[in-house]
Amino acid sequence: MVAEEDAMTVKAILEAKGHAVVTLGPNATLTEAVGLLADRRIGALVITNGDRKIVGILSERDVVRVIAKEGAAALDMTVRAAMTPKDKDCNENHTVNEIMEIMTAGRFRHLPVAKDGLVADINMDMPILTYRFEDMVAFGGDRSTLGPVIGRALAGIGVTLSPDPMPGEAIFVRSDHFNFVRRGIPAVFLWPGPKGPGKAATDDFMNKHYHRPSDDLTQPILWDQAVRFVDANYRIAREIADADTRPLWNRGDYFAGLFDGPMAP
Repeated sequence: MVAEEDAMTVKAILEAKGHAVVTLGPNATLTEAVGLLADRRIGALVITNGDRKIVGILSERDVVRVIAKEGAAALDMTVRAAMTPKDKDCNENHTVNEIMEIMTAGRFRHLPVAKDGLVADINMDMPILTYRFEDMVAFGGDRSTLGPVIGRALAGIGVTLSPDPMPGEAIFVRSDHFNFVRRGIPAVFLWPGPKGPGKAATDDFMNKHYHRPSDDLTQPILWDQAVRFVDANYRIAREIADADTRPLWNRGDYFAGLFDGPMAP
């Protein structure tokens, strides 16, 4: 019989203890790292590079080891020189027993939890497909390197990219994708645009049907436009998946700074 604590997963532990993690870049000084450890009253830092990939762990033991060897001069060294490089990690589906085996075999006391693969969020939410759209709007597209990707995808289906037609509505911070933004992940929300019949169709839907009983499949949906809309989103996702590097927030973007997202150089 498997003990209950051995069957417990990392996900269950994080849900009970919280997901907060303190990170630092590998080029920071050991002085900065020691100050952060003291301020947060923690025993280790997760070291991440510009792509937010885990490259190592810096623990109190690492700090003591390098100071014993180099003396006070160690405080001017980079974190990279003192950290334990990442050799193993775990994910939220590992059990307590499994991570204990990993740590015992590797003879280390800290094991980072990695959530690799989620590099961007392309939100497909409530497209109004009652007209043949001539353009699309990408809410948040100007905030990251997703912008040029979106432009190429739309050119491929013969439509243009239009600016936010209602900036006063602050739609970027009000839709489902914003939970990804809060985790530092570049995100965008795509909508058929206002050119041609677009504005009238959008106004009609929002004023007469949005969040009302009539917001259903009895609307005069043009299914061929749904195909075009999905095609645009597919092209965006495919280019992201095939790229050598992940999408990045534009340098100096407000949300990248606020939520510690990866920024372009």
